[in-house]
Amino acid sequence: MSVRVSMVAKGALAGLLASTVIALLIFIAELIIGYPNGIFYTVISDALSIDTMIGYNSTLVGLLLHLIAGTVIGVIASIPFSNMLSLLALNLERCMLYGTILGIVIWVTVFLPISYMLIIPLLNTHEYELLDRNGSMITSDDLKEQFNRIVYSAIGFHIQYGIIYSIVLFMLMRSIVKHREVRDLI
Repeated sequence: MSVRVSMVAKGALAGLLASTVIALLIFIAELIIGYPNGIFYTVISDALSIDTMIGYNSTLVGLLLHLIAGTVIGVIASIPFSNMLSLLALNLERCMLYGTILGIVIWVTVFLPISYMLIIPLLNTHEYELLDRNGSMITSDDLKEQFNRIVYSAIGFHIQYGIIYSIVLFMLMRSIVKHREVRDLI
């Protein structure tokens, strides 16, 4: 297997693992805030109207979209590493810096446009009436009121994604370097 194909596969795995951890953190945050489980993923799915097209649970569809997006981003973000393999694989600090920058770039180029071009228009036209954990009603107006706080606190989740991604990729890259070193000795 070529180094590039190997890096793409490792990038996909790192992206999937990082987005899975972030999904768990989002569910935990919803639990702490008192929102219904999966409200984040329900709103994403509704904004894209995917659940109505295929007739599945909005939360599940939104979660799957999030995991697919994290995996695809992982693949794209791994491409630069295939050329800098030996330099970056030996330096965790550089990988983590790359991950931090990656998280900020994802937040700016993916999350903010989706939030402002899809989610806000959805909240303006779609009425949500959901019960929170205390039995109080959560409406679209409640979600709109908290939107800015949610959007700007999401940068932390994206930076965490980037750092988790870079640590996993770092560990996987080290295995490539060690494999190369063993092969070169033979």
